[in-house]
This record gives sequence, structure tokens and C-alpha cells, in this order.
Amino acid sequence: MKKILFIAALLSIAFNNQLRAQVKAPVKKKVAIAPASRSIDFFNMNGDDAVQVLNDEFKKLKIVLTGLDERPIYDFNFGSNDKIDEIGTEHRLYFSKGLSARVTEFSADKRISKLLFFISDEKQYTEIKKLLGFAAWKILNEGNNDTTYRNGNIFANIVSAEGVEDKKPVMYYSITAEVAKQGDTYSPESSQAFDVSNLALNHKSDDVINQAINFVKKLGYTFFYKSMESHFVDRKTGKRYGSESTAYFSKSLSIQFSVNKLWSVNEIVFRSTDLIAFSKLKKAFNLSAWTYNGTLGNGSINSYTNKNIDCEVDGSAPKIIFTIHPELNDIDTRLKLAPTPTLADLIKLHNSGTEKEVAKNITKTYLNKISYNESLKRYTFDTTASDFYFYFLSPTNTLVQVYLKIPLTTDFTAPFFVNSSDKAYLKSLADEFDASEYTQYYSKVLLENQFRIHDNNVEATRKRVEAERMEQARLSELEIERQNAEKERLKAEKAARLNESLNKINDALRQMIKKP
Repeated sequence: MKKILFIAALLSIAFNNQLRAQVKAPVKKKVAIAPASRSIDFFNMNGDDAVQVLNDEFKKLKIVLTGLDERPIYDFNFGSNDKIDEIGTEHRLYFSKGLSARVTEFSADKRISKLLFFISDEKQYTEIKKLLGFAAWKILNEGNNDTTYRNGNIFANIVSAEGVEDKKPVMYYSITAEVAKQGDTYSPESSQAFDVSNLALNHKSDDVINQAINFVKKLGYTFFYKSMESHFVDRKTGKRYGSESTAYFSKSLSIQFSVNKLWSVNEIVFRSTDLIAFSKLKKAFNLSAWTYNGTLGNGSINSYTNKNIDCEVDGSAPKIIFTIHPELNDIDTRLKLAPTPTLADLIKLHNSGTEKEVAKNITKTYLNKISYNESLKRYTFDTTASDFYFYFLSPTNTLVQVYLKIPLTTDFTAPFFVNSSDKAYLKSLADEFDASEYTQYYSKVLLENQFRIHDNNVEATRKRVEAERMEQARLSELEIERQNAEKERLKAEKAARLNESLNKINDALRQMIKKP
């Protein structure tokens, strides 16, 4: 009897492993693929050589290069968005069968510093791991859907996620491998503790990042490394408008930092697929003291607010997102961070909801609620000022004022007035109008220091916008229903596979019991 129980236990373990593999990998038609012939030391190659090797190796897998794009990498002085020098190149490779890769090379040593793969095929994933030689790398962390490796000063992170294609479950993978430079694996003790409820946009980004890393270390998690900072550059102007980096820890925990054009952290995302670590994080943030706003999406996201900070806790991801907004009385920061809208942006803003909803959208995006203080001889924050007068800077850093009117009437048909001395910006709005479908519904007026449009039929526009809004709401509801139905279908499939497997185990046990 003991032997039967032992064999049954082994069968159960083996089958559970098989079941997990079935869940992770979709059943596909078997295709013979030539195995990767060798593991390759990409990090001792330059960019051009690495691109050629990837092309040659993927050809063996019947994967064809379909596109190649090269983008320069620039250096910036802290606090400035003007590029200094071109310090490297990012090669973006696009292949058939849903595979893409990025190869980053810095000019100083002509060596690869980062490799990134986006994969949508299980066999591609297996062969790329062989190509990179991960079998010889040390595993630092192995989570439910992510693994962190180390090979000397090179770190790699693999993340997998379930998806659906043609109503069938599929797995997507990303593999990031990069050289950790001196300082990327070390975080000095910070003199100030990390307090997410008191973050502000005037805090230095390096200090906030260091404080957050030390905060997680003090919770008992091992810090592995921080990825190099990736700057986002406008390809037209060459100006930096933000950057991003990620710190990796044990227990599948990571922190992603987004830094805005003022070089301050404006978003922090904590992730962990380890449910105990995720729960520990939530408790450490003391969100019960924040204002609870209810749920978002399909109900899996809980929304909180504390002063100028929004928080979203997504238990299905699982992740916690903190978004830091400028404080309402911080006029200078709000003005500098306000985007320069297009005509389409302004019309969309005007049609974004009720008077209250539009006012909220304006406050969230632009500078408003200010008035001129005669005694101080400057603009100051004024809670009594109108929500619908708002300000931003044009592409030439010229002040622009907009007055937005809602609702429109037959006597007042202009949705908004745009006032500025920047004639080029006003003309760009007029040119956008002439080339758009808006000519069907509005007429324009362009003056020396003002641009405005007039609604040709206020009532017809109101009905059209309301119909569009209702259709969008209907489509959103349908999408949520589709996602929920797909989740239930996948759940039923897994249950069916489990039931089938249990039947197989029972059959095997019956056969063993029948044997003398």
C-alpha cells in the first residue's frame, strides 16, 4: 500500500509539472526547428557584428529580418533637456513570426551594453535562451512568471505573460540582458526615509530613487541592480522629454521610475508576482490612511488619493502605481509640465464630458486657478478663479491663454479662444483646422493674437458628441465583457485539463492495484 501511495505521489508531482507546462505553453502544431548551434558572447561584440550574428542565427530558425532601424543615444547634463553628445546607437530589429530585438551599443568601448528581445513563440524563447547561454548563468530569482540571472557584471531578466490570439491562449516573453556599470548594483544609505505620501515634483530624482531602493531593502529584499536610464527624445526637436529606469530585487520585486522633463520622478511602479511580497508592500504604504476612490477598469484596480498623489493598486497584475502631480499652488511647475495641445486636443478636451468633468481634466493637465496679484505684482494660485481659463507654453516657450466655454448656446458658439503673441503657434492651429474634418462642423477665425473656432450647429454637435460618447461607453462595456468571458473560458479549459489528468492518475492507480 505504501508503494502505491508513493507512486501515486510521484505521478501527482509529475502531472502537476506537466499541467503547469500546459498552462504556460499553448498547444501548437509541431514544427521542426534547427536548434541554436552555440551560445554566443554578444557582450564582446560591437553593434554591427551583433546585428549580423542575430540575423544569421535566426535564419537557421526560418525567421527572416523584415526591418532595421537605428536610433542615436544622447548624453544629457542633469537638469537640461538639450543633448550634449551622441554616445551610442540603439539598433531595432524586426523579424517575421512576431519576433523583435533591440541592440544597444555605446561609442566609448564599441561593445554591446544591452540586449532586448520581444518573443511570441515558445520555441523562439527556448532557442534564444540557448543562444545567450543562460544555462551557465546564475539564477538570482525565480518567480511565477519572471526569472533574474547573473553572469559576472551582466544581469538578465525574463518576464512572461499570458495572452490570447485567435481565441487561443498564448505566451509572450521579454528577455532583457544588460551590463551593470559601477554603481548600478550599489545603493548608498539615504539620510531621508522614503515617504510616498509626501512625494513632490521638486524633489531631486536621484534622491527619490535611492530612497525607494533603500525602503525596499529595509523590508528584507535583496537589491540586485538598477537598469541604465533610458532617455526619451523628441525626434523632431532633439529635446529630451523624460526618462525611465528599473530597479530589480529578490522575490520578483521591481521598481520602475519615470522621470519627467523637469528631471523629477513623476511615476513609481512597484511590481511583484510574489503575493506575500506584494501584500507586504501594500501594508508598508499604509494606504488605509489615503482617500479611497473606488475601483477602476473591470473592478480589479483600487484607486486612492493623498494630496497631490494618485495611487492605483492592481491585484491582477500585480502592481502598485504612484503618480505624482504638481501641487495646485506650484504655478511654475504646472506651467512647465503642461503639454502644448493641438487643435484636436482642444476639441477633445471641450467634448470630454460635463462641465465638472471638463474642469477636472483641465486642472489635471494644464495651469489654471490663477489670478494676477496686484500687491505682489505676479500671478498667484486662486481657488476662486475660473477653471476654464488655462495656460501653457507654446513650442517657442511663449505663454498661451485659452478660455474654454461649456456648454455652448446659439448666442455663444465658440468652444474656446486661444490667445498668444506666438503667431506661428496660432497659424499651426489654423493649418490643422484647414486639413481636418472639423471644417464640416466649425468655422475658424484667425486674428493677430487670437485663434478661435465657431460651431456651425450647436445642437447638432451636442447630439453628435453625445452619440459618440455613448458608443464609446458601449464599446468599453463590450470589451470588459469579452475579457471576462475569455477569462472564464480559459479557467474552464484549465479545469477540464485538470479533470482529464486526475482521471489519468486514477486509471494508473487502478491498473497498479489490479496487478498481483
